[in-house]
Amino acid sequence: MSGGPNLDGRAAARGDGLPSGAPSGRPDSGGRITSVRQLGGRVRRRLSRHPLAETGLTVAGDAVLPPAAGAVAGAGVPTGSEAAVRTEGSAPAVDGGAATVVAWLFAPERTPTEVPLADLARLVADDANFVWVDLSAYAESDLRDVADALGLPRAAVRATLSPWQRPRLAVYPNHFFVSATVPHLDAAAYRIDAAELDLFVGRNLFVSAHKAALPFADHLRARATGSPELVQLDAAFMLYIALDELLSYYEELNRRVQAQIEHMEERALRDTSDRFLEDLVRFKRYAFALS
Repeated sequence: MSGGPNLDGRAAARGDGLPSGAPSGRPDSGGRITSVRQLGGRVRRRLSRHPLAETGLTVAGDAVLPPAAGAVAGAGVPTGSEAAVRTEGSAPAVDGGAATVVAWLFAPERTPTEVPLADLARLVADDANFVWVDLSAYAESDLRDVADALGLPRAAVRATLSPWQRPRLAVYPNHFFVSATVPHLDAAAYRIDAAELDLFVGRNLFVSAHKAALPFADHLRARATGSPELVQLDAAFMLYIALDELLSYYEELNRRVQAQIEHMEERALRDTSDRFLEDLVRFKRYAFALS
């Protein structure tokens, strides 16, 4: 991931960040790139001059970031799944009292600790520190305050505040932006509530924003605080454990749906009513939407 933001800041502070005997990073006599670090620096310089540097270069997902003005919840839901999927809307303008915004500091030879949001700008200015900010059930003002303190890309912030959109990966000169869907199942109604998890990855910062509570929040926090030296070393590690926890959650949802499929199969042997046929059609749409 060295072709995007400088996530190897600590390695760079120690020198080349390369094993002994590795190329120095200077072009050889033919002007060729001889190290990953040099390649990353060249890509960042070109990206900063690119006309899309402000809006981001979308690597995967929708080509436009943020969504067009007036985007509505539900845009992007696969055709045929609309009745089975309910998507979340925009973040509220003001906090209704449910928001939780927590900042964690990972510093050398210290136990991870919560820190005041007012200290964010000062803490990330020190390359030895790593800061993780998690926003849950946040309001627009909460995210904008964090974005201002950390210098998050404005286009990605607008996308985060918008209604649910399909997953995407976008690259900025100093950040990655990743969004993913977190489904919440309503098995009785054969419906999926599609929430969004938005992740900002910088050199020594990580921001996770979700309008609904994360089902795996406790596991994510336990893994991060249980391996503070790895978190502090590389921001990409926080991205890895967040997405790994999301995949584990998807596996659990798959097990639940498999159990529902077995229940429907058993019901098919004894239930010949019209109600069963209606439920079967609804379940098919529900299972297809989750897949």
